[in-house]
Amino acid sequence: MKPKIAILFFAHEWFWNYKMFGSEFLKLLESDVTNIENYLKSFAEVVSSGIILNESQAKEAVKKLKGEHVNLIILCPIVWSSDSTVLASLKEFDNAHPFLMWCYNPYKELPKKLSVPEMIRATSTVGALQSSSAISRLGKSLIPIVGKEDEVLKDIYEYSIVAKLLDDF
Repeated sequence: MKPKIAILFFAHEWFWNYKMFGSEFLKLLESDVTNIENYLKSFAEVVSSGIILNESQAKEAVKKLKGEHVNLIILCPIVWSSDSTVLASLKEFDNAHPFLMWCYNPYKELPKKLSVPEMIRATSTVGALQSSSAISRLGKSLIPIVGKEDEVLKDIYEYSIVAKLLDDF
């Protein structure tokens, strides 16, 4: 049996409200989410929140996820996100599950020149770091995962297997 992973993707809602970088930018972020989900499905059952943009969406996503028996929960700001949105989701979970905070990076290598939208697309780490101190004040323990895509995905695979074994034990 495959491990079961819940993944919550976060972004700040003003990216969508104001379409600052255009519709193509938003489609690119949604494509990143789909690609991540598909990779994770190669070794796990995946329950995805889609992109969460605000606190009410976070609470609704967690309500749906609570009905699933997952082994591992991944928090993934797909780009910079508000810490209040991440915190709203975490407040709804107990401490029974291991949490990973994935500092997602869409690039294998940074190009010599980045446009502003290309730079913004790589701001997941900013959202993750911004949330980290507030998360620790909630008494939640997170395992941060950062690095090149292949390394991170290997880490997620290993954490999911261990989480499943512990859950089954």
